[in-house]
Amino acid sequence: MILRTEYAFRHLNLHKLKSGAIMHNEPSKRALQRTGYRQVGVEREESWRDGPWRDHWLCEVLRDDWEREHRHAVWGSSGGDIHATQEVGEGRSSGPDFLGRLMP
Repeated sequence: MILRTEYAFRHLNLHKLKSGAIMHNEPSKRALQRTGYRQVGVEREESWRDGPWRDHWLCEVLRDDWEREHRHAVWGSSGGDIHATQEVGEGRSSGPDFLGRLMP
């Protein structure tokens, strides 16, 4: 979630991202909220699949809000953690990181 958000804001220069989840899908909602998305509404009885109508939870994040929270963050490779810095160890050659940015 954080990778796509970072890519959308820092590389595609988008202003706002919108997303959503089925209302009872708490893991998806939590993942979006941890990334900075905020609830903006609920579409009642929006979809029907294999049974009852389901509500759809809507959320969005603005670039300015996200940048305030993630100013210097770089996506880490250890279980989804966010780190303030990324170091290049001895013996490694410098080159592009996972998002194509040049490393020192």
